[in-house]
Amino acid sequence: MTASAPKAARPATLEDLLAIPEEERRHELIEGSIVEKGAATGEHGAVQRKLSAYVDPYDQRPGGRRPGGWWFATEVDIHFDAANTVRPDVVGWRRDSASERPRGIPIMARPDWICEILSTNKRNDLIKKKRVYHRHQVPHYWIIDPEEETVAVHRWTQEGYVEILAAERGEQVRAEPFEATPLQVDVLFGDDEDDAPVQDPPRPSHGRLDQTAGMPHPDQLLTIEEEEDPLEEEEDLLDWATMTVVYAVGYIRTLADAIERGDADVQVDPVAWENTLTAVEGVMAEQIRGRLHGPTPITAEDVERIQQLRSLGSAALSGGERSPEFCPLALRCMESLFGQDWKRAAREAASCARALNQEFHPRSGT
Repeated sequence: MTASAPKAARPATLEDLLAIPEEERRHELIEGSIVEKGAATGEHGAVQRKLSAYVDPYDQRPGGRRPGGWWFATEVDIHFDAANTVRPDVVGWRRDSASERPRGIPIMARPDWICEILSTNKRNDLIKKKRVYHRHQVPHYWIIDPEEETVAVHRWTQEGYVEILAAERGEQVRAEPFEATPLQVDVLFGDDEDDAPVQDPPRPSHGRLDQTAGMPHPDQLLTIEEEEDPLEEEEDLLDWATMTVVYAVGYIRTLADAIERGDADVQVDPVAWENTLTAVEGVMAEQIRGRLHGPTPITAEDVERIQQLRSLGSAALSGGERSPEFCPLALRCMESLFGQDWKRAAREAASCARALNQEFHPRSGT
């Protein structure tokens, strides 16, 4: 008679997790195991508070003077699947995917952004929970390390999370999906916020164009003097935004048509493309802030699409791959800029952009 093999331990379930008395429940269900969360350090708590303050302008409906468009929560249980119910440090949902603030214990709605602040159980945040978040396609994952005083921003891809930004003390960055608001890394780790006002996306004082490369790169734009009349400043902003969008849509339409037809020679200057699409991101940031208004509300997701379009277009113009994603993505971007009447507006913008480009670049032939 042979001894029977010991039975494998039964995976823990959500019911097991919820059976822990609420006042004692600082636990998570990770890959079928109940794991107690590490004790939060003082540094951890301070970062969590500062980060919550940073994203607070987004925690309202879009269309006001603050960016808006998100719901946020801290230390709430999120159910992903039968083996995973976790409690991220700070978590957010886009309002266009969650029409109401997520509620309940646990919350069943998949987040659009998660931030984990490393503490004593950092292995879970760096490996196990990260795998869970990727498996469930959480688009944005931040990891903040209070000990090293660093911020790592990750973007979901099919193959795995890609680190698209790493920042440390002394840096000010624009981290997706909250690019509209600069992040002063020092502030997360206890420093007072810089008294100097954050510089808005630069723009030309009188809507002038760089006559060598389409719209100027934002770093090359003239800034508005402080003593300038507020009304004139608003007019300058509108002129800049209008010219930027005209050029951008003209280039987008020209490049999309060439890719669709399979033209070998695309009459769009690569530098002008890069500069113009970068300037469009600044226009969108102004719309998110509420300083500009267009036919459709602009969200951070729209900014991400323009960034992706800029990257695909730059690759095509430099002789690289002409991605099949470019044309569908271009249509989405033009809908964002012009609303339902985008076809007529895009035709007019393309015609205007060709005329302007011929004036400033008579040899280009566009």
